[in-house]
Amino acid sequence: MKTGKQHNAPHTQSGFKGYTLDELRYQRAVLALKAEYCKERIFETAEELHKKTPFSSQGQKNYAKGLGGILGKIVSGLSYVDIALVGFSAFNSIRKISSIFRKH
Repeated sequence: MKTGKQHNAPHTQSGFKGYTLDELRYQRAVLALKAEYCKERIFETAEELHKKTPFSSQGQKNYAKGLGGILGKIVSGLSYVDIALVGFSAFNSIRKISSIFRKH
Protein backbone atom coordinates (compact mmCIF):
# COMPACT_ATOMS: atom_id res chain seq x y z
CA MET A 1 0.00 0.00 0.00
CA LYS A 2 2.98 2.27 -0.42
CA THR A 3 2.94 4.92 -3.06
CA GLY A 4 5.89 5.97 -5.15
CA LYS A 5 6.41 9.12 -3.06
CA GLN A 6 8.61 9.25 0.00
CA HIS A 7 6.71 10.48 3.04
CA ASN A 8 8.60 12.26 5.79
CA ALA A 9 6.70 11.57 8.99
CA PRO A 10 6.78 14.44 11.47
CA HIS A 11 7.98 12.21 14.31
CA THR A 12 11.20 11.47 12.38
CA GLN A 13 12.17 15.13 12.13
CA SER A 14 14.11 16.98 14.80
CA GLY A 15 12.16 19.39 16.95
CA PHE A 16 8.97 17.31 16.84
CA LYS A 17 6.79 18.15 19.85
CA GLY A 18 4.04 15.55 19.34
CA TYR A 19 0.86 14.94 17.42
CA THR A 20 -2.34 16.88 17.94
CA LEU A 21 -5.49 15.06 19.01
CA ASP A 22 -6.95 15.42 15.51
CA GLU A 23 -3.82 13.94 13.93
CA LEU A 24 -3.94 10.96 16.30
CA ARG A 25 -7.62 10.40 15.52
CA TYR A 26 -6.89 10.57 11.80
CA GLN A 27 -4.03 8.07 12.06
CA ARG A 28 -6.19 5.75 14.14
CA ALA A 29 -9.00 5.93 11.57
CA VAL A 30 -6.59 5.20 8.72
CA LEU A 31 -5.18 2.16 10.54
CA ALA A 32 -8.68 0.87 11.31
CA LEU A 33 -9.60 1.26 7.64
CA LYS A 34 -6.47 -0.63 6.54
CA ALA A 35 -7.18 -3.41 9.03
CA GLU A 36 -10.79 -3.72 7.83
CA TYR A 37 -9.64 -3.83 4.21
CA CYS A 38 -7.11 -6.59 4.96
CA LYS A 39 -9.71 -8.57 6.91
CA GLU A 40 -12.16 -8.38 4.01
CA ARG A 41 -9.48 -9.52 1.56
CA ILE A 42 -8.67 -12.51 3.79
CA PHE A 43 -12.35 -13.48 4.04
CA GLU A 44 -12.79 -13.17 0.26
CA THR A 45 -9.73 -15.33 -0.38
CA ALA A 46 -10.87 -17.93 2.16
CA GLU A 47 -14.33 -18.02 0.56
CA GLU A 48 -12.83 -18.53 -2.90
CA LEU A 49 -10.65 -21.36 -1.58
CA HIS A 50 -13.62 -22.94 0.16
CA LYS A 51 -15.60 -22.89 -3.08
CA LYS A 52 -12.78 -24.72 -4.87
CA THR A 53 -12.53 -27.65 -2.42
CA PRO A 54 -14.28 -30.86 -3.39
CA PHE A 55 -15.89 -31.07 0.04
CA SER A 56 -17.94 -27.88 -0.25
CA SER A 57 -21.39 -27.90 -1.81
CA GLN A 58 -20.34 -25.65 -4.70
CA GLY A 59 -17.08 -27.49 -5.29
CA GLN A 60 -18.98 -30.76 -5.02
CA LYS A 61 -20.79 -30.04 -8.28
CA ASN A 62 -17.49 -29.77 -10.15
CA TYR A 63 -15.74 -32.69 -8.48
CA ALA A 64 -18.70 -35.11 -8.30
CA LYS A 65 -18.48 -35.71 -12.02
CA GLY A 66 -14.85 -36.76 -11.72
CA LEU A 67 -15.29 -38.77 -8.53
CA GLY A 68 -18.42 -40.58 -9.60
CA GLY A 69 -21.92 -40.06 -8.26
CA ILE A 70 -21.80 -42.38 -5.24
CA LEU A 71 -18.30 -41.44 -4.10
CA GLY A 72 -19.14 -37.75 -4.51
CA LYS A 73 -22.20 -38.11 -2.30
CA ILE A 74 -20.23 -39.99 0.35
CA VAL A 75 -17.48 -37.37 0.44
CA SER A 76 -19.97 -34.50 0.57
CA GLY A 77 -21.62 -36.04 3.64
CA LEU A 78 -18.38 -36.26 5.63
CA SER A 79 -16.93 -33.53 7.79
CA TYR A 80 -13.23 -32.67 7.81
CA VAL A 81 -12.77 -34.64 11.04
CA ASP A 82 -14.38 -37.72 9.50
CA ILE A 83 -12.15 -37.46 6.45
CA ALA A 84 -9.07 -37.10 8.65
CA LEU A 85 -10.04 -40.18 10.68
CA VAL A 86 -10.68 -42.24 7.54
CA GLY A 87 -7.33 -41.12 6.15
CA PHE A 88 -5.54 -41.99 9.38
CA SER A 89 -7.20 -45.41 9.47
CA ALA A 90 -6.27 -46.08 5.84
CA PHE A 91 -2.68 -44.99 6.51
CA ASN A 92 -2.39 -47.38 9.46
CA SER A 93 -3.84 -50.25 7.42
CA ILE A 94 -1.40 -49.64 4.56
CA ARG A 95 1.49 -49.36 7.02
CA LYS A 96 0.61 -52.73 8.61
CA ILE A 97 0.26 -54.44 5.23
CA SER A 98 3.56 -53.02 4.00
CA SER A 99 5.32 -54.21 7.19
CA ILE A 100 4.12 -57.78 6.43
CA PHE A 101 5.76 -57.65 3.00
CA ARG A 102 9.01 -56.22 4.43
CA LYS A 103 9.40 -59.12 6.84
CA HIS A 104 9.44 -61.70 4.02
